[in-house]
Amino acid sequence: KLANPSNLWANWTASVAPTPGSNVISVYAMDASGSISSTDTVAFKYILSATLAVLTNGAGSILPGLNGKLLPIGNLYTLKAVPAANNVFSNWIGGTTSPYSVLGTNASYTFAMQSNLVLQANFVPNPFLPLLGTFSGLFLDTNDVTEASSGFFTLTLMKNGTFTGKILTSGTSYSLPTTAKFDVSGQTQFTVAARPNSLAFNLQLDVSSPSSQRIVGTVSDGNWTAELNADRATFGASNKAVSYAGQYTLAIAGSDDAAASPGGFGWATLSINPAGLTSMKGSLADGTAMSQLVSVSKDGRWPLYTAYSSPPGGNGGAAFGWIVFSNQPASTLGGTMYWFRPAGKTPTAYQSGFTNTVPVIGCAYNPASKPLLALTNGQVTLDGGNLPVSITNQVNLSSNNVITVPVTAVNTNKLGLTINKTTGTVSGSFANPANPKQTLKVGGVLLQNLTNAAGYFLGTNQSGAFLLQSP
Repeated sequence: KLANPSNLWANWTASVAPTPGSNVISVYAMDASGSISSTDTVAFKYILSATLAVLTNGAGSILPGLNGKLLPIGNLYTLKAVPAANNVFSNWIGGTTSPYSVLGTNASYTFAMQSNLVLQANFVPNPFLPLLGTFSGLFLDTNDVTEASSGFFTLTLMKNGTFTGKILTSGTSYSLPTTAKFDVSGQTQFTVAARPNSLAFNLQLDVSSPSSQRIVGTVSDGNWTAELNADRATFGASNKAVSYAGQYTLAIAGSDDAAASPGGFGWATLSINPAGLTSMKGSLADGTAMSQLVSVSKDGRWPLYTAYSSPPGGNGGAAFGWIVFSNQPASTLGGTMYWFRPAGKTPTAYQSGFTNTVPVIGCAYNPASKPLLALTNGQVTLDGGNLPVSITNQVNLSSNNVITVPVTAVNTNKLGLTINKTTGTVSGSFANPANPKQTLKVGGVLLQNLTNAAGYFLGTNQSGAFLLQSP
């Protein structure tokens, strides 16, 4: 706010950490149209003196240096003595031409003001206006991906460069500091008091090329440094996500060694609305449900992140990775998922924990397709999951999407499967050949482009693969 013809800044607050001697701070201003000023500076001196004081207004409110107001011309303030340990500001440099008299308790004091400095705001177009909204992404150390050095990131940008947001790392959510903001060049630095170590963020908003619609930067705890990428949610009522809106199914490949880490295929269903909001629901192959609600980027990038419950309710852990939609309109999607689970009793399978890097594949799902899967005769394979031997069943798929298991010599394990036509999921059960009275449940999804279905089942303490494909 500019004060009358004196061009002196008034009613302006800031927070700085000055040092004794000369100091300079940068000043920005915004006009009513949202344009922001280029950098101007205020010079001031921080004086160490034998006689120390603080400045208060007429109501007795303390104005501690730059946390208070620049002195408006014509007002009187009171000086109060304070202990010597509390240093004060003196010798303000402002836009007045004469010493500034202040009424003291027992005497008058003079604050010397420099007479040749006038503050002036030079307005330029606000660089934040084309980038307002929410950014979502991931940070991870690409040289050594661990759960501790990775996480989910979201930030909502305001028109003055301030923002709100949060991170999710190691099963715990932390808010971004509300005091931080981007400068007009798009840079910001701040610290999040995370556990076990605070995280230092150094971010760059691409104001020079707003079409990128992206934030990049680094996150570090002093021992590791992770790269951060976050994309802006650009779709909405006036810019619909026509290339991505629709339904999808995806499978997460498991380990070849199901004794060490989950075998089979984790699975999920996705729906993307015209505003680009992606809703994911599914199950990891250790039996853990997962879900996420986040926007897909204009370039078809989805920051997949799902976390296990942190202690005491769980043991922590996370699964995450960038998933990319391909083709226009999108018909396939895929990427790499990093999967971490520390040792613990929850969930019951794989209590010794594991670390996995696994591929994710998926495709568009059309519930109106007749049939949903272009197979008349198929073969179901059940493998792993503590089974003594692999199981193979021949099945038939009718035009109305009903799976039937013919009565044959090999189909003796009471397999039954049902397709949910709305979502593309497959569910069912079969009898454990090692214990016919034990029923094992199967879950998975149709992958229409691949003409098959994939999923998993849980045995005693391992997961196994469910696969439906052409014989």
